[in-house]
Formats: sequence, C-alpha cells, structure tokens
Amino acid sequence: MTAPLRLGIVGGGPSALFLYQALLDRASPQVTVEIFESGSQLGAGMPYSPKGAGPEHVTNVSGNEIPPLPQSLVDWLKEAPSELLDRFDVDRKHVHEFKVIHRLLFGEYLSQQFEILHERRGAIGTPATVHSETPITGIDYDLKSGEIVLSTAIIDRHFDVVVLCTGHHWPSQHEGATPNYFDSPYPPRKLDGLRNHSVAIRGASLTAIDAIRTLARNHGTFITDRGRTVAYQANANAPQFKMVMHSREGFLPGIRFHLEDPRLKQHDGLTPDQLESHRRNNDGFISLDFVFEADFKESFRELDPSFYKLVRALSLEKFVELMTHERDRCDPFEFFRCEYDEALSSIRDEQSIHWKEKLATASFTLSRVAKYFSAEDMLRFKKTLTPLISVVIAFTPQCSCEELLAFHAAGRLELVNVAEESRVEPNSAGGVDYYYGADAKPVRFETFIDGVGQQPLSFEQFPFASLRHAGVVSPATVRFQSLAEAAKFSASHPKEVVKVNGEPQLLLPGVAITDNFEAVNREGTANSRLYVMAVPLIAGHHPDYSSLDFCEEAAKRIVSNIYSSV
Repeated sequence: MTAPLRLGIVGGGPSALFLYQALLDRASPQVTVEIFESGSQLGAGMPYSPKGAGPEHVTNVSGNEIPPLPQSLVDWLKEAPSELLDRFDVDRKHVHEFKVIHRLLFGEYLSQQFEILHERRGAIGTPATVHSETPITGIDYDLKSGEIVLSTAIIDRHFDVVVLCTGHHWPSQHEGATPNYFDSPYPPRKLDGLRNHSVAIRGASLTAIDAIRTLARNHGTFITDRGRTVAYQANANAPQFKMVMHSREGFLPGIRFHLEDPRLKQHDGLTPDQLESHRRNNDGFISLDFVFEADFKESFRELDPSFYKLVRALSLEKFVELMTHERDRCDPFEFFRCEYDEALSSIRDEQSIHWKEKLATASFTLSRVAKYFSAEDMLRFKKTLTPLISVVIAFTPQCSCEELLAFHAAGRLELVNVAEESRVEPNSAGGVDYYYGADAKPVRFETFIDGVGQQPLSFEQFPFASLRHAGVVSPATVRFQSLAEAAKFSASHPKEVVKVNGEPQLLLPGVAITDNFEAVNREGTANSRLYVMAVPLIAGHHPDYSSLDFCEEAAKRIVSNIYSSV
C-alpha cells in the first residue's frame, strides 16, 4: 500500500482555512495534513484577530460576499452566544446578509468555521493535526529526497508537500529604534495614549483608516444623534491633537456600494482558452490592452450601452484619466462626501455602480495573468491602472466614512497631496521629518504611522532564507518585449533589470510562481512540492489584494494540483 502524502501548512489564518476546507472536500485518506499556527486562534489571521484589529474596526465585506463555509455568517450570528454579540452591540434580530460587522467578531466566526471543519476530519477520512502556538522557525529542502523539513522550537517535521499560508507581514524598519515611529498601526493597542500634537500617517488606505479610528477614540468620542448624523467630540486634555494623512495621488479610498454579483465572480469575461490562444499568438505574452478591451470595456456593450459609447475609443491611460478627473479637481473630502451619497443611493436602490464593479471583477483576471505581461505592460499596469483599482476596491464601510467625515469636520483630520519624490526620515528625538517633495523643507511630526497597507515583499525579504539560498525559490520577473526598451529602462533603473538566461527581465517583488501557485526554482522549473499563497510573497506575479475570494480560488487550484499527483 502506498504511504499517504504528507502535507504541511504553514500559517493558520483565512488562507489556511479555505485550503483546509478544499482538502477536506476531497475526503481522502491518501493525504495527511498538519497545520502550524504561531498564535492561539485558528482561521482568523492577522486582520480579524487582536494582532490586526480592535473593537473599533469593522469588515469591508458583508455576509453575502463571503465564499461558502460550513455555516453562513448570518446563520452563525443567529446562533452565537448572547454575551459575544453583546460585546459588539449586535442584535441578532437585525442580522442580515448585507450587514458588515466588527472584525474581531468576524474573526470569531472564522475560528468557529475552522473548528467545525476540524471536527469533521475523522468522519470524512482525512487525518489532520493542528499545532497552535507553534511558529515555524525554519524550512529546509532535501534536494535528494525532495522532502521539506519544517522546524519548530522543539521538533522537526518532514513533509512531501508544503503550502505557505503566512498571510500579512510587516518587516521591522524603524519601530522600536525610533520613538513614536510605527511601521504599521498593528496591533492597534500599541497606539494607546494621548498625543497632544499632529500625527503623520503615510498613505490614505484602509490601513490608514484603521489608525484614524483607533487614535480618534483615544482622544475623543463619536456621537450619533437621532437623525443618525455622526459628530466628533474631542477631549479637552489634548487640544493640539490632529491627524494628517499623506497621499501621492491625493485620493481617499472608494466606498462600499451595491454589488449585483457580491462574489465578484467573472461570468462573461475572458475564458482560459481565450487567454491561452492570445498568448500563443503573442510570443507568450498577454497584452494588458487585450485584457482591458475584452475583459473590461466589452462587458458594457450590452450592460450599459451609454457608458460603452463613452469609453469604447479610449486607451487605458485615457480611461483612467477620465475616471480620476473629478477626484483630481475636487477637495478630497468633498468628493468623499459625494461618493458616500452615491454609494448610499446604490445600496438603497439595489443598483450597482457598474464601472466600479466591473473594474473590481477585471482585477481578478489581471492578477491571474500578470505573470504573462511584458515588462513594458507591467510598468504601465503599476503606474496607470493599479492606483485606480486600489482606490475602487477598497470598499470602505459606510460607518468608517461617517467617522472620517465627522473627524474632518471637527478640524482633526486633513489630507496632504505629496509628490512622488516625497520621503520620511526618522528623527532621533522621535517621529519623523516629512519631506513633501524632492527639494521641500521637512515638516516635523512627533508621531508617525506608516499606513500605506501591506506592501509586496522583495525576494530578499522572503522569510525562509534557506529556500532562497538553495535556489528552491527564485525572484519573480517578466520579460521585456523590446530589447531597446529594456536597455532604455535599465539605464535609468539598473537595479530593476536582471539577466535571466542572458535575457534582460524586469525584477518584480516576491517569488516566481505558476498558475497553480507552485514555487519556481532558479532553473525555472515548477516545484509541485512547495506552494505559496501568501500574497505579500507573490505580489509580483499575482498582484491581488488578498481577498477571501482569492483564498478560496487559490486553495482550490492548489488542492486540485496536489491531487493530480496522488
């Protein structure tokens, strides 16, 4: 009898939850599973646990937007203990599938789903063991046997296949060495205390909003009147406290609106066969313009003929220019208020804002095929389309919008548009000196919080150095379509161009992967023994924003590929 395949999963957050579910759906004794989680809570990960949320933080997804798990969120809330719901001021009588809830409460839901799956493992025949509070201290690859060794503080475990589900990761830069310099606002409790001065936040993302919601409560109270208007009342003991966001685009994040397809699944876009046919006829590349035309613009021909007429002749660059024109010319908070009103109307009337929904849907296709872009198209994608997508798909919850507007109205929040060349320098006395442009004089802030959100990690920041050194993983790159363009770009950005088999390629963040999330070694060969579905580690080849839909799709692809060899 053939020995079962030994599968190790590093990390126990949402990615591991959906991977575990996909494995158990196969119900095979031919695979044994071991999961290693550094914390005590399984399923929640950083965003939905005290590591990344406080009582003040809410999800930007509702129950109808969550991929299937053993229980729906609504059913779980209706059965949850009263003392748990009371902690988060949730009335089970008013629970519905469109409701957003506190992130910590959502983490409890995910943890319960993990427990349900784990209890089912014996009945469906898949042996599985969970090691909580067991961080992995090292990973080694035996080149002869192909086994992967996961090391903990007390034991080494050998596996045939390992999947990295390590989730969010903020490398330490200046936090701890420079007083009042925070590499991220997580965990939120580290921001406790009064700050009677202006606090600088780099970025205007959902991460920045998390920092604002935490610090606003440390220095005052949000009050809602009978007309449901939110106002901010500051404490008297910190009269100089305010927060200053800094954004290179000068934009605030987009706001939740009604989605016709809450799962944002692609029903009418490009098929895998169409994409493969295009690659064969395009020297192995997938053209960014091809995806933009066929997967995005073409969807409006029948859905919204007037919008299609408006954009059908526009290039990608002209489309982005059109969609950002109003944002560029308006005060950011005035535009935010208008967008908030538009989103409320969308929800009330159950009418989507089609171009935003289709752009969010197209982002799935773009992430999936990005590894096949030319270097020229990858640079265009990052410069032109990525900033717009990141704004639109933020889906800021309405309650967060109301608090930001109230905080701004109270004179405690502003947004500064800084130049591309802006930079921050730690100040030895604490906080930073913020340079808004290349030749600008510094602005002194006694407290600084980096709120740009999870950034892609470079190949050198891949957390398991032994795999890098052994060539088990390799840097993510894409080819240039034109050698002349490669030479031109290399002259101005020499560190971003590398030679691969003598060919100049654009160096991207993270490690190279296949469509099935297999790691690619230094020889360019896919390794079906090592899978990577931690977004910060693969953001060069899969620039996704780490949604639960991504977790589900990646998990299914990985499990299908694993079982194809069992």
